[in-house]
Amino acid sequence: MMLKIENLDLNISKKHLLKNINLEIEKNDFFVLLGSTGSGKTLLIESIIGLHKYTGNIFYEGKSINNTKIEDKNFGVVFQNFALFPHKSVRENILFSIKMRKLPDGESKLKYLAEKFEITHLLDRNPKNLSGGEKQKVAIARAIIGNSKLLLMDEPFAAIDTAFRNIMYNFIKKVHKEFDLTTILITHNFDEAVFLADKIAVINKGEILQIGTPKNIFYQPKNKYIAQFVNSDNIFEIVKRDSKYFLGKIDIPLGQEFINKKYVVLHSENIIISKEKIKSSARFSILGKITAINQNLYHSIISIDAKNKFKVRITNQSLEKMNLKINGEIYLTFKESSLIFI
Repeated sequence: MMLKIENLDLNISKKHLLKNINLEIEKNDFFVLLGSTGSGKTLLIESIIGLHKYTGNIFYEGKSINNTKIEDKNFGVVFQNFALFPHKSVRENILFSIKMRKLPDGESKLKYLAEKFEITHLLDRNPKNLSGGEKQKVAIARAIIGNSKLLLMDEPFAAIDTAFRNIMYNFIKKVHKEFDLTTILITHNFDEAVFLADKIAVINKGEILQIGTPKNIFYQPKNKYIAQFVNSDNIFEIVKRDSKYFLGKIDIPLGQEFINKKYVVLHSENIIISKEKIKSSARFSILGKITAINQNLYHSIISIDAKNKFKVRITNQSLEKMNLKINGEIYLTFKESSLIFI
């Protein structure tokens, strides 16, 4: 076990900001803390670093670090704004932790990292003259040059242009693997978390709501908040009418899976849309009207009113082929087995 957090609570100015946090992060995990702004994810990272006085326990490689000084933890940290020293060169920024801790072989390690990160040509530049991606590479190099095995990253892609984020996602995954790191990254972006994470912990209002693989979080959300946060297209309330339970306003009776559940999630990819009704005893088929079509370069989102409000994602090629129009009638067909009860 690389990092274990037991019953961690954090109170600042009489506000209970982190509540009974329990996490286990294995060696070489790429672990993502996923939550909205103000959810407590940065406070948790800062508590691990040692910036806050908490109650509970944090263990690193089996040993308590509750009373360990920040400078003795040897954690690599990359902040959201990178926190590079503006009055120092790239070279000086990367070597800073090495010199502060008086570690040997600084120049040889710098040469190795600069070549690996393809930033050798930047070493004598000032950080203010670097792009967002270049600054991130420098910040990561500084974080791991002291042989840190735990890398903590706070929203590292926030300051990077969208067009270059996929490049940096791949770069960080490569660094994580090649340098034998355990990485904890925080983000509010579920797509980012899915691309990077082995495991995700969803945090809200200072509480961990669910821990699991990206697939587990998406297809088995524990509650409505998580389903909404991970961009589930269709979430419907289970409604009781005449002693029976139905899918929202639609007259589709539900089986026993709904017991003690409040909502149903239906992912877009499990819905077939067609202009003619699909006949199948294994599927539900309902008629609706198209209320909106939102198209981008990659796909189209079709909004459909079928008593419940549905959203279905299709390819632009399918949109053109089906000749779909606003106010046009359309059938939605899906299997009962595709319904997720939460």
